[in-house]
Amino acid sequence: MSRSSYMLVAVLPLAFVAACGDKTTDLFPGGGARVRFANATNTTVSVVNDGVLFTSNTGIGFGGTTSCITVDASNPSALVFTNTSTGATIVGFTPTLTPGGSFTIIAYIGATGTTQFAILNDAFTPTSGSAGVRTFNAASGSGTVTIVSNGTALPGTSATFGTASSFVSVPSGTDAITVDSGTNQIVDAGSLTFNSGQTSTLIVGPAAAGTTTLRSFTTNGC
Repeated sequence: MSRSSYMLVAVLPLAFVAACGDKTTDLFPGGGARVRFANATNTTVSVVNDGVLFTSNTGIGFGGTTSCITVDASNPSALVFTNTSTGATIVGFTPTLTPGGSFTIIAYIGATGTTQFAILNDAFTPTSGSAGVRTFNAASGSGTVTIVSNGTALPGTSATFGTASSFVSVPSGTDAITVDSGTNQIVDAGSLTFNSGQTSTLIVGPAAAGTTTLRSFTTNGC
């Protein structure tokens, strides 16, 4: 058995405990946190957690996300992001995570053309019968973006480039979602379903290489 195989076997019990009990603070001496990674870049990314790379966290392209990952909140640098094509570590990830917390980590291309990481706290309790939704603006040059639901702008969901809005509560159900910048519609996200009690982040991202149309995708909190 190879060394990498031993590492995988050693980690499986921790993953099993997290899946069954979700007691993230019991997994690490300093306390654990739950994170989900979302890729808003055109680079394919792989995620290594504490030296282990699972197949499901390999080759994540634009709009892709991981499952919820339990990480050591006292040593978040054990979470490493690499360029899948070259194997090179993507630098710039310097998070602060709270034990027992839940976070969405978004990779996006900053104003200087380098990969940046946004670490968003998922702590939010929607009002009864509602879901929580927020915007993250990963589209350079888009100005201030706002979610529009069934033709009406959602107050509190505006975000400038590289920032997220606060969560707002929206009635559960399926809505026609677009994104506006000022008075201009820049993205048609289609019909999105918001489930009661769930939090979601709508990420507005750059156009694919060789195109000019901005894109969007959503990811749920852990």
